[in-house]
Amino acid sequence: MLFKLIRSKTKFWQIIGRGTRLCPDLFGPGEDKEFFRVFDYCQNLEFFRQNPQPDDGRNAKSLNERLFAARFDLVRALDEKHRLDASGMAEPRQQAYDAGDGKPLDEQTIRDEALDVLQTYVAGMNFDNFIVRAKRRAVEKYKAAEAWNELTDAVRDELFDEVAPLPSEVKSEAEEAKRFDLLIFGQELALLKGSKSFDRLKKQLIEIASALDEQTAIPIIAAQHPLILDILSDPWWEGITVPLLEVVRLRLRGLVQHIEKGKRKIVYTDFEDELGLGAEIDLPEVGEVDFARFKRKARHFLRDHEDHIAIAKLRHGRPLTPTDIEELQAMLLTAGIGDAKHIEKQLKLPMVSAPSFAHWSGLTAPPSPRLSPALSPTAVSQPTRLSSSTW
Repeated sequence: MLFKLIRSKTKFWQIIGRGTRLCPDLFGPGEDKEFFRVFDYCQNLEFFRQNPQPDDGRNAKSLNERLFAARFDLVRALDEKHRLDASGMAEPRQQAYDAGDGKPLDEQTIRDEALDVLQTYVAGMNFDNFIVRAKRRAVEKYKAAEAWNELTDAVRDELFDEVAPLPSEVKSEAEEAKRFDLLIFGQELALLKGSKSFDRLKKQLIEIASALDEQTAIPIIAAQHPLILDILSDPWWEGITVPLLEVVRLRLRGLVQHIEKGKRKIVYTDFEDELGLGAEIDLPEVGEVDFARFKRKARHFLRDHEDHIAIAKLRHGRPLTPTDIEELQAMLLTAGIGDAKHIEKQLKLPMVSAPSFAHWSGLTAPPSPRLSPALSPTAVSQPTRLSSSTW
């Protein structure tokens, strides 16, 4: 059963391959598995039936990529706000806050630090890594400071597609801290753009603060307890600003890892899917497994009946008549080696000479590269309809 979107051809055929396992004697002695069904709810079969160009299979962005995008969008949003400030269309400049290290924290400082993190991340990409080396041109371009002067849509697309997915040697941080960063960056962007998502993100931050409030026995959490209580109060949210949210990010990002796992957010789902009409999709490539089994059985059968006149002709490189071909087909069908669809598929394959088929089926040694009497122009002027990839 397929209940997710798949765009990697390798992954798709690996999944389908599980169903092609033969499972001998599955239903009893001599009763093997003969077919399997795939229940696909995401139209993957339709997609791969059209033989699309393969991709790398990456449908979801990594946490590092999403953080890269959030920081970049935050820088652009602050630049836009600064342009409005300069034109007198924005609100008055907000006061700076103390982030806890004695340095004032205002929007310009937030913007510069976010951009510095992006540039440092790109600078940490090592060309000795073959993944980075494949994108050398783009990485070299954005290792230069001047490439970040104009943060246009084209720059954004190039950074996200070519650079952000690459590994960097910048020291990684705890996943909980990075997820908290992503939450606060989302709040800051929602605040700057007036997005309705701010209320949802606000609720998530309050839930985290409530969980931290229960862990004040830990000294580093107790040190930030006044800020935690502020977040839990309604007055603190009146007139909230980007610098104030950034203070929360810097002071609490190292604490979220101490939240008890049982207190961490649980996502509950309660929804029903509406399924459309079912449709059968044939994948021709899957039939190759059954066809390969038919060919193996046919080889053994032909070698066990070498005294038949048609097979004797094959062994001696003599051309087959239409009657010979019909007899061979009837032999295979009668013996239960295959069915009409296997024969029909064989007849659609490219034609080869009798000696090549005889060697393929194991009836003779490989044909000599030099012409023999059996391979004279007269003898091969009527090639058989048998293929070296059949029987």
